[in-house]
Amino acid sequence: MSFWAELRRRNVFRVATTYAIVGWLIIQVVSELVPALKLPEYLNTVFAVALLLGFPVALVLAWVYDVTPDGIVRTGSTERSQEDQLRTVRRLNLVIVFGLAAVAGLMLWQRYDPPSTGLLVREGTIAVLPFEDLSPEGDQRYFADGVSEEILNALARQSDLTVTGRTSSFLFRESPRTLQEIGDVLNVAVLLEGSVRKQDDSVRIVARLIRSRDGAMIWNETFDARLDDIFAVQERVAEGVIDTLAAPSDPDAFDRGRRFSFDAYDDFLRARELVAMRTPDAVEEAEALLESVHTRAPDYAPPLAMLALVERLMAATPGSIGDRPVAQSTRRAIEYAERALTLDPALADAHAVRGLLYLDEKALLKAELELRQALELNPSLTNARMWLGTCLMGKQKYQDAVEQAALLLEREPMFAPSAHNLSIVALGTGDPERVEQVIARLERIGVARNWIALIQARLYEYEGDIARAITLMNEEGGNLTASGTLQAALAQMLLAIGDTQRAAAVQLPFTGIRAALLEGNAGGAVTEAEALLEASDHFYVFQIEYLRTLALAGRDDTLLAYLDSRIGDLDAFERKLYWGYDVQLAPYWTIAYALHRSGENRRLEAVLARWRRAIDVSRANGADNLDLHANEARWRALSGDREGAIAALDRAGARAQGLLGARFRIDYLNELLGGETKYQALMNRNLERINVERAALDLPPLKP
Repeated sequence: MSFWAELRRRNVFRVATTYAIVGWLIIQVVSELVPALKLPEYLNTVFAVALLLGFPVALVLAWVYDVTPDGIVRTGSTERSQEDQLRTVRRLNLVIVFGLAAVAGLMLWQRYDPPSTGLLVREGTIAVLPFEDLSPEGDQRYFADGVSEEILNALARQSDLTVTGRTSSFLFRESPRTLQEIGDVLNVAVLLEGSVRKQDDSVRIVARLIRSRDGAMIWNETFDARLDDIFAVQERVAEGVIDTLAAPSDPDAFDRGRRFSFDAYDDFLRARELVAMRTPDAVEEAEALLESVHTRAPDYAPPLAMLALVERLMAATPGSIGDRPVAQSTRRAIEYAERALTLDPALADAHAVRGLLYLDEKALLKAELELRQALELNPSLTNARMWLGTCLMGKQKYQDAVEQAALLLEREPMFAPSAHNLSIVALGTGDPERVEQVIARLERIGVARNWIALIQARLYEYEGDIARAITLMNEEGGNLTASGTLQAALAQMLLAIGDTQRAAAVQLPFTGIRAALLEGNAGGAVTEAEALLEASDHFYVFQIEYLRTLALAGRDDTLLAYLDSRIGDLDAFERKLYWGYDVQLAPYWTIAYALHRSGENRRLEAVLARWRRAIDVSRANGADNLDLHANEARWRALSGDREGAIAALDRAGARAQGLLGARFRIDYLNELLGGETKYQALMNRNLERINVERAALDLPPLKP
């Protein structure tokens, strides 16, 4: 008998086939169980090696031993009937058939299993984690981050993919959380991670696509290239991800015409990281780098868009970090943004910063168009969506603003300012339940406690529990000097209960002015407001504060003279000062107070008519808060409707347990409504509530 015939007789081929099928099934099961049970990933390798080593052993055993009705015996040690041999063959054939069926079934399950890549197209959610810097000196993190962000932006421009924003995904750098936990927090189906090794004039990028459900790797590729080809490599990585997810590729997502020196690109990445630090020294260093890049690559648009943002950040305006003259910085910022758009009309960052500058100019329609264009080009652009929400608030489109804030929170679940913005809009429209949901979500995913405390404090403030809000801010608010948002919230709460000393200690432009007014130091408040106005080149936010100060200080002649000389007629007034959101209705009542006290009834009637329209639009668009009702009260009082004014004030304090705040102790309403019993009752209740909150903070009571 030939050797091959003997192999067939001893069923060696059947044993080999059976072993291969069963071994493959074992590897598939282990690959699913290892991430599910959070076992070490090297177990996959251990099982694979063990099965490979076992294969020749199985063949030897098949040659040496036979399976008989009497058990396993050495081949040739007993005589086997033909029937026994056929029975063994049939058993092995059955194992092979069922094994092949199991293999086919498992392959079909992997192909069509809902959480697998087949459904990732339908889920369409991905987060790009920061790539690890594996460069020899370990000093290329900014470059690795730049590679990650460029890939993120290319993916974000794909219409069938929803990409988590950079701010949230980059927070998981060196995170102790597992990939499954990160996927759950970011609410994405897949994660892209990898590494960058930059050495001399070459770069190696390793990219891995991980299924967040179980941590399984579904794509892995290494790219080697020269640094001058970095743009093509980034495109190849993005295209590899898109192909793996079976998403249709959008060729316009890749800027294939973008070619310039690597040195310029490298310096741009350094500058971008510095700007993200948001400190004056870092931003000024970034500015020098960006100007150098522009000199070397004058046709490169992104540095110009970044320079526009730098100028905006360094201007002496609210939310900025510098003290440059506003007019000069604004002019330069606009020039940079428009030059960037001329070079690259599809640059989302340039549209976004131009939209922000239109916001500063109060050109809300233009701002909205630019910001929506930016988001159409890159839906994951966090700043653009945040600024769009602000713009929509200014246009009194409150529900649209809520929608944008909610979308931002979905794409940036770890970006606490987006949650804060959503909460502010929700409270402004009388929806505290949404804020409670936001807080619960932030606690579940582990956002920084100081931001959770701030949002919870906002909710307490809305309900009139000011002392509880201040206590929470002090206990869990963290380093308040690190955020102007946190500082402003605390100062606002302190001023509400008349704690002027601690409010003035919060270093913000408005706090000293408002504290001085509450203390009866009208002259000091006006002097401080004038200084602030001059330092800001009469920027509109500080113009509003100046007019507010003059109105509460009773400096009507000065107010009206400034209005006539610097603002102009009512059309110019609305164009330059009126923002739209209900808390920015202040320009109307400040001017109306001065006109009423000065007896200029004709001009007063014109202001009242426009003010009425603004209030009605706010209410029609969902506004429902203390400031809107307080504006209603002021308008009715100035119009002679005293009862209506008192009813509006009653509504203003309804949710806050009657707490209107210390500012109403110095409001002109006291003169307009002072003789009304119901009004006095409201003011007495307001004082009682203020003193309850002060007592909870161990502060002495305010006197009537």
